[in-house]
Amino acid sequence: MRRRRGVKRFLSISPYLILISLSTGFVIKTIKGEISASKVYDDIRNQVTNDETDHLIDLDSISFDIEFTIDGIDKETVPESTDSNVAVEPESIAPVEEIPEVISDELLQSGYEFKEIDFSTLKDINNDTCGWITIDGSHIDYPMVHAGNEGNNFYLHHDIEKNDSAYGTIFVDERCNLLENKTEDLSDVTLVYGHHNKGSKMFADLCNYMEQTYYDNHLFGVIYTPDGYAYKADFFGGIITSGVDDRYIYRRELDDEQKYNEFIDYIIENSSFTSDVNIEYGDKIIGFVTCEYTQGQNSRYVLFAKLEKQYTNELQKSESTDKSLSLVR
Repeated sequence: MRRRRGVKRFLSISPYLILISLSTGFVIKTIKGEISASKVYDDIRNQVTNDETDHLIDLDSISFDIEFTIDGIDKETVPESTDSNVAVEPESIAPVEEIPEVISDELLQSGYEFKEIDFSTLKDINNDTCGWITIDGSHIDYPMVHAGNEGNNFYLHHDIEKNDSAYGTIFVDERCNLLENKTEDLSDVTLVYGHHNKGSKMFADLCNYMEQTYYDNHLFGVIYTPDGYAYKADFFGGIITSGVDDRYIYRRELDDEQKYNEFIDYIIENSSFTSDVNIEYGDKIIGFVTCEYTQGQNSRYVLFAKLEKQYTNELQKSESTDKSLSLVR
């Protein structure tokens, strides 16, 4: 009789035991996936940079809530290209005078310690690699890819090795131009996306810019590009948006000076911090986008910066100066 009651009791609670078992298995699997995803970037960081910082995994702070989507963000129609088969008479093409690109030596002269990024190895890992972003004093120190070949949604769920990953990859919007172009050929606003993971993984530290004191101690970031140069990204504004609904923020091309100035003014007026960075019409802007959770599930934080191309070594500066002089003669 006791045995029957024992069996009956076990059967009554068995669904709960199964649920607990499945849930435990899911959590363990998720933790393993998070550790694996983090290790991918730690390994690559050690392999392709001269950074010797020890990156530890904080298991207690790993987040399982990393949903992020850019579905619904303004997707403008890309104009059809002109017919490449139309013959053009050589004599009808006017010679184009090459204008030397303006490159700053501000960081170089200040003694800033640039990283050495092995882009050759990164390109072997993933040919979509288009840069490396570092914000000194933060946990943001990652390779960047351009989503043009795979599409934006792909890199939300795949790491830089193109394996399934909850971390995804830091990626440049597929509709924006490559960062290794000349500055004048960049999109007016380059949009870069990354997940927000607890443990300060990926773009989580962007949300620290919601506090003025954090901005005051982290004024700029550096984006390295495969051509051997780097961009200083001077942060000038941070906006909390409603996500996919706030299409005004997700702009890539600004048609004229009025629209440009209105866009910049909106960011500055609504920014979570104040900045002394001066923005002039024609300056190229970059916006870093991640999830934030103070304004609802679909809320985003977008950190905006002015891009300024930088020499990373004296040889670059010398060769660039020589080239500029030869063009003037």
